[in-house]
Amino acid sequence: MGIMFPARTAKAAASVAIAATLLISSAAEGDDPLTPITELVIYGIDSDTAELLRYVFSNDTFFRIGVVRDQNGFVIDHPECLSYVPGGDNKGFYSSPMGKDGTGGPKNVLAKIDGLTAEAFMYSMPFTYKNMRGMTSVYDPIAGEWILLGIAHNNKDAKLVTFDLDTGEQSLVMDLDDAWGAPAFEGLSAHPDPDKLYVMTGWKLGELDRTTGVITDVANHTAHARIEALEIAFGDDGPAIEVPGVDPDWTEDGALFAFSNKTDDLLVYNPAGGLTTYPSTFSTVDCEGVVFMTTLKDPFIKVFAQFD
Repeated sequence: MGIMFPARTAKAAASVAIAATLLISSAAEGDDPLTPITELVIYGIDSDTAELLRYVFSNDTFFRIGVVRDQNGFVIDHPECLSYVPGGDNKGFYSSPMGKDGTGGPKNVLAKIDGLTAEAFMYSMPFTYKNMRGMTSVYDPIAGEWILLGIAHNNKDAKLVTFDLDTGEQSLVMDLDDAWGAPAFEGLSAHPDPDKLYVMTGWKLGELDRTTGVITDVANHTAHARIEALEIAFGDDGPAIEVPGVDPDWTEDGALFAFSNKTDDLLVYNPAGGLTTYPSTFSTVDCEGVVFMTTLKDPFIKVFAQFD
């Protein structure tokens, strides 16, 4: 089974939820606890062009930061995941090359990406469990640090793994239910409940219990299959996100988004079951990994605001 996360008390669980919501900084006192979607930005990595992108909800536009190249000048070879660690000595964007395009660079290693330049550092430690299709970061109050989690396709023997951000070494957290994940897991996201994660195949969304390994169905998105990117967005002074046209009950604990590679839609989920589409220009990209930030927490806002 590998590393298991211990069950937490209600007090500890609440502290994790607050930390995940607030990330590293908190909003100014007195701000409205409901964050409008226009305050969100998305960082994504396009698996077709290997570009790091920044999408702004307020004007529905992309800024192409650049093609991701490693320390030896090789273009990252078909990334299908992206996450951001917002605190600690190793904060930054992370991904991994799947090695499908033959760009000459390494595959199945951890990549750390500079959000300003798209320059990447490829770790030398090869993965035991290969082909990362989803990544997310969560705060562990017991360890007092952010940890990076990933889903490895691993030749249809899927694993939930974590990474040593100093060395790039991969460690097993747990085996995943391949029957539920058939034909393949495609996405991973943090969850308002610190003892859970959201997991996804191209055709359905589920909740993974981190203490038992049990996956519970949440939503079927067959009509939009294949879905390949998943992540939750939290607000500045509380988790709630205001999304026009979406029932506020759906997003009171954060807005869970996915991206359909088939229909080129951004999807917003109802945690109790169901989903809807959010109109956007995402039809122009093939992002298989996304990271949500508010403009208040975006560490690169001073540089990129001139392009918004």
